[in-house]
Amino acid sequence: MAKPEQTISNATLKRLPKYLRFLKALYLDGEEFVSSVTIANGLELNSVQVKKDIALVSTVEGKPKVGFELKRLIDDLEDF
Repeated sequence: MAKPEQTISNATLKRLPKYLRFLKALYLDGEEFVSSVTIANGLELNSVQVKKDIALVSTVEGKPKVGFELKRLIDDLEDF
């Protein structure tokens, strides 16, 4: 979760629902992990921006060549 003292930009806040919809669709398709590149490509964003946004709202860490654990990432976005 985001730390209380962190400031999250309006641009990031506007992207979060898009992330959540995209991630839920992947989860429903049976995916368990997702990379920042996959998210970026699916939403036409930059993968570095995706990583930064995720770091602001989630404690899930991506694993090289595997990605982020999808269910935990969805849970963190919903909790935020």
